[in-house]
Amino acid sequence: MHMAKTKRTKWFTMTEEEVKDEWSDRPLIGQVVGYENVVTDRLVKRWNEALDGYEVERGPTYDDKEMKTVKKRTLKQLIKGRPAFVLYAIDASVSTFNDLDIAAFQTLDRGDVPFYIVLVNGASVPHTRIEQLLETFRINGYRAVSPETDPTAWGTIEETFGNEREELLERVVEHVRLDSLNETKGEVEKAIRQHVAASFAVGFTPIPFADGPILLANQGKMISRIFKAYELGGFWQQAQTLVGTLGAGQLLSQLGRYVAAQVLKFIPGVGTIAGGMINGTVASAITVALGLTVSEMGYEASKKQLIDEDVDIDAFLQETFGGDTVKTMFQQFFERETERLKDKK
Repeated sequence: MHMAKTKRTKWFTMTEEEVKDEWSDRPLIGQVVGYENVVTDRLVKRWNEALDGYEVERGPTYDDKEMKTVKKRTLKQLIKGRPAFVLYAIDASVSTFNDLDIAAFQTLDRGDVPFYIVLVNGASVPHTRIEQLLETFRINGYRAVSPETDPTAWGTIEETFGNEREELLERVVEHVRLDSLNETKGEVEKAIRQHVAASFAVGFTPIPFADGPILLANQGKMISRIFKAYELGGFWQQAQTLVGTLGAGQLLSQLGRYVAAQVLKFIPGVGTIAGGMINGTVASAITVALGLTVSEMGYEASKKQLIDEDVDIDAFLQETFGGDTVKTMFQQFFERETERLKDKK
């Protein structure tokens, strides 16, 4: 299995303090979000001036005609970018807020992105109406201000984010590390499926009963590379012991039609093709299941390190994946992959 080398920093392999040191000198990036007629470069510049020590960028804007689809997509992209905070603009002169805005607030909450609701273009709106809107937001637990009707609004936002800077930085560091780990997991799983082609080809070995050892050797290389991808190569021996509980016998017992396929190989020509098709499909399912099982072990071990940097990885692996846990996990992945391959036929 080929794990492409990139210059991307694996933040999850660094301690929280190391990552914080890397990010402490960077400005915390905020995003301005709102409707097309609300979010302007002028407002972004104004907010940058108000939020000294932060860098505020123009984020996604929405058009009424395509708001539903755009808002769902752009908010997802916004959260993936992990801004330190969001200023969510609502035009008080033409609208209040609607279900889509509420859904946006909930999405930001779920994404653990702190935000301030900022009512703009409210100079011509009665103050009583502005106060009603602000109170509605506050009752629902949202922070909201109206800079045009409250001269202290920008000071309030600046003070809030100034007081919360350390907390915001810690949140950014936490997400940077977890996002890095999740990205690595995605790359590993993609590499596992790329690796399947080699396992499938093993099924076409024209010598009866010859492919079992080749298949297992092929999978062994994949497993070691998975743990290296998670920067856990030093703990491979413990993981190997747990994976070993599956046993070569159990792996091959999953083949089901393995023996029948081997018998078909004695028939020249057609036998090799038929046997290869049967073995190749099942070998692919085994390889994917084994790879995903090992990837899950590496992922959970790395995730545990994010929470507790002093964790004993050997003990964690044994406690979390000992007994029948790893067998059950492998079986579930195998059945899922078998069904997926059947659906592709």
